[in-house]
Amino acid sequence: MRSTTGFLSVLVIAVVTACAGDTTPAPTSLPITTTLIPGLPNFGASTTQPGAYPGPASARPTPSRDGRSQSAMTGYKVALQAAQARFSPEAKLYAVLPSSIMISNLGGLPVLSGWFYRFKIAGSRREFIVQVVDGNLSGTTLAEAAVDVKPIELPIDPAQVKLDSPQVFAQFEKFAAQQNIKISGTTYDLELINPQGGSGYVWSVVDPAARRWLYSISATSGAEVPNPHQ
Repeated sequence: MRSTTGFLSVLVIAVVTACAGDTTPAPTSLPITTTLIPGLPNFGASTTQPGAYPGPASARPTPSRDGRSQSAMTGYKVALQAAQARFSPEAKLYAVLPSSIMISNLGGLPVLSGWFYRFKIAGSRREFIVQVVDGNLSGTTLAEAAVDVKPIELPIDPAQVKLDSPQVFAQFEKFAAQQNIKISGTTYDLELINPQGGSGYVWSVVDPAARRWLYSISATSGAEVPNPHQ
């Protein structure tokens, strides 16, 4: 069984809470500043917007116990609309982030896991974080790391992502059975990145309780690959 040592700390530093007056420290020593954008929804209040899902009400996803009634790449479409309209028309997807880690960084907000997306503009450290829950825009926040983090992430072209979250979870279930990993009752988190110098787009499964890496596969071929953070 491969090592499940602590999941790389750079995932923990992606964003700090945008709540006004929140003094919860980010679980990292790297300096990060967060800026609220006037007029935007933020994670300091209930920001679920039923109208954010395109199409008629009858077509909206049914609420789920973890906010993932839609796949990660389907939810991306809602996140992209928000990022391009409220951050920059040039915004590109740079990561799908582990939900439990992000919620912890945001002060343990009482929200469903959903999907977190990181958008950036090439050459800038500024990041626009979007959460989508059951197909609806849940919240956004703007953050900026003071230093470059490793591995350096390259933009992700969703058209090149051949495996979506349901396929990743299905493959992980088979892997878990082979490795005698009990997954009953646990909602695992996913990460999608395109690390510079790596093996292309990589989906990783993260234990949300221990924040440990468990499993990675290529998002284009489905082949098992090494932990992209090692």
